[in-house]
Amino acid sequence: TTSKDLVLTPKYTATSRFPTVGSTEFNEICSWTEPPEAAAQCTIFVRPNEGEHEGLAMWVATISAGYIIAKQKNCKFKLSYGDVDLSDIVRPQAFLKPDHVDRWKIPSDFSCNVEDHCYEIHSTAGPEFHTMPGVPEGSFPFAAVPVYRHYTASSAYLYRDRFNPLQKVLPSLSLETAFACSMSRIIHLSPHIRKFDRQIQSRILPALHDEEALVITIYYRTGHAEASSLESTAKDIEGKDRDMQKSITCAEKVEQGFLDGSHRLDRHFSSVVWNFVCDSPYAKKNFTSRFDGTEAKSSKGKAYPRRVVTTSSRGAHTKTQEKPTVTDFAEAFADWYIIGESDAVILHQGWSFGTTAALRTARPVFLPWHDCSPPVLVHDGDGKDAPDGAMHGKIGGAAEKV
Repeated sequence: TTSKDLVLTPKYTATSRFPTVGSTEFNEICSWTEPPEAAAQCTIFVRPNEGEHEGLAMWVATISAGYIIAKQKNCKFKLSYGDVDLSDIVRPQAFLKPDHVDRWKIPSDFSCNVEDHCYEIHSTAGPEFHTMPGVPEGSFPFAAVPVYRHYTASSAYLYRDRFNPLQKVLPSLSLETAFACSMSRIIHLSPHIRKFDRQIQSRILPALHDEEALVITIYYRTGHAEASSLESTAKDIEGKDRDMQKSITCAEKVEQGFLDGSHRLDRHFSSVVWNFVCDSPYAKKNFTSRFDGTEAKSSKGKAYPRRVVTTSSRGAHTKTQEKPTVTDFAEAFADWYIIGESDAVILHQGWSFGTTAALRTARPVFLPWHDCSPPVLVHDGDGKDAPDGAMHGKIGGAAEKV
């Protein structure tokens, strides 16, 4: 696969935005997500592990895995984020009936017990999910499902042949779009998100949805999210000039590819939007002052006005260990969500926040630390001939962040 074509499946290429739920194209690509006619006999429940050093990215990766299991086993699907009230942040599909299997909201007294055929999914850092915690072996068998969170890391590559049993159960499922299909079915931004950032709906989403604009998201993580204080200063980007320049150079290279036609898009555009998603308010302000109102030029000299959009999020981490507030989660979820509302995404050092966000809508991604190249989402074979540590190993290293 080349970055020029960015083909994901025979039916879908990344030259266009991912189709919306209910469209003919979505029904073709994601037909495996349709509920069967038989009544559900079980429930799959996803929530973050208490006291975990992980946050939103781990949660959505587990949601995708759990949803694919639910579709295998004809189960209802439920989710929560522990004590965080999601009602003003995330919503199911607006048109679902209360008893629909994908209607994931839970009552306040909800309890998931194996004896009631309710199975709670626990997160994993590995590339596959094939066991159900707390369930006797063999009592709830299912084909192993992919965990997409770290697919750019050699220690968690996804290998196609390892999911052959899954594709026998769900033959219309494509590994390249399974994450996007599952997220499209169950995760939607609530219109009430404006309570946390009024610009999301009034300014940012309209810019990202502008049919006459090329939209490139640049995701950059300074480490401010891990800071003990949410005060954002110039220290957030101190010593990061060369690293940040890699992301900027990659964005300019991808932008140039679209302007000159080496990367294809299904529509004509007359301007460029850079969506800068970052955990540092200071870095966002600095980036905006540098690039908002500038121009991009094609190799033939045609000028395209460039503007920058960014949210007002403070960069708080959502790990349950820190007991995030509703505002913490809302700001992080909005940042995560808008990454997928673009034509291409520049990732940063393998951080899974950006990786999973781009997967939500099957966006083509580019890796600044690998010469701005697009990664392989699913590798051929079963991985048995992979180098030591390239399968099921501990995830680590500069380009394999959590």
